[in-house]
Amino acid sequence: MTSDAKLDPTATKVSSRLGVSTASGDLPQTASETTRLTVINPFALVASFPKATPEALAFLESIDEGDLRYLLFDDTLSIVSSDTGKVVGEFQMSVTFGGGKRHPMLTVKASSTGTVDSVPCGTSITARLTPQLETLEQRIHEYVKLDGYLLDRVTDVIKERENYAIYRVVTKGEKQEKTESTAGILNMRGFISEGANLLLQKLFVKKGVPDNAQFITMDYDAAICHVVYKALGQQVELIGETEIMARGIERIMKANKDAPVICQSFYDDDGHLLSRVQIDAPVRMKLLTPLVKTKDISTTFMTTDAASTRTIDWENDLQLYSQYIDRKEELVAGHMTYINQTEAVRQMMADFMQALLLDKPSDVTTFAAQYFSFHSSEGPEVFQGPKRERAASLSYSNPIGLKQTNSPLDEHVGSE
Repeated sequence: MTSDAKLDPTATKVSSRLGVSTASGDLPQTASETTRLTVINPFALVASFPKATPEALAFLESIDEGDLRYLLFDDTLSIVSSDTGKVVGEFQMSVTFGGGKRHPMLTVKASSTGTVDSVPCGTSITARLTPQLETLEQRIHEYVKLDGYLLDRVTDVIKERENYAIYRVVTKGEKQEKTESTAGILNMRGFISEGANLLLQKLFVKKGVPDNAQFITMDYDAAICHVVYKALGQQVELIGETEIMARGIERIMKANKDAPVICQSFYDDDGHLLSRVQIDAPVRMKLLTPLVKTKDISTTFMTTDAASTRTIDWENDLQLYSQYIDRKEELVAGHMTYINQTEAVRQMMADFMQALLLDKPSDVTTFAAQYFSFHSSEGPEVFQGPKRERAASLSYSNPIGLKQTNSPLDEHVGSE
């Protein structure tokens, strides 16, 4: 269940991973079948429990905020036939950062869609990860649309308090099968999900592949297995008419039932994906036109004209939204600190709330204007309302004569 293999939209590959041959004789011709739910053990197919090596864990722990700048950009590649070179689909990947200072989070979205031998197929991955590539949640959706028959699989991995929960829904025509399983958090140390794999290889390009680094992942049957990486050195990649020196990373997933799945990926010095191929696969991914790179947004400022014409959807941009949340929390904390440390403000707010609750005016804005004009240095203009006479006789510090009683606002502010 590697992202490298999954993102190759090959009908035969995907259908075989779903456990169904594409041969027409294997397709059921019967009516709908009931949905089955099976609870499985993700380690049941493992002869010996796989564990990540200390070197792998140390690499993940070494990832810091500075490393994230190598990850926060998009990649778009064409999917081409290995035999003819014809474009049969497209691969897209994006990475964003959000969650604020308290809960920093990377969101990875990757998808491939294509048509192989007139068969539409594809895969999508959405994963949310910590900066150290620990998977918080991930969804993988695979499909193959044969003539009158759908092969579809959805796999969800969700980190809970003590376990990882794994849910799978496999649809074969009108038959649907659901499975559920759990794996202990401690057993999953060094787990590299498909979304994490896409980022881990980019970090290897910048930081190097550590010796003896063996991680764990899930194979096509959702069984835990080992996965290892090794550097392939440099080679020239031809992008359009431009030659680019690329760095290669090989990934070997040691599936429990099948032969190892080997994928080779090549990146430029900045970590942009240039090509990817799964050994023995009929398609490969390749960048066909040179990249047009832009400057780092953290050190680039827009001109006035550009800023005035650009529309920013900040609420749906995880990075901008997290900055908004951080700033909001900072302002709220500053406001509460000022209120708690300034007795005059606390008293004024408490007194006003008491006066407001006593009169219960329908027009709060006018009441507030008249109330505070009464305490201005120039004296009150007009203080209308049923308690006018009483208010005129009250001092600034006790406008309703109940100084000895704490107001609800007093209690609220004091509790902050």
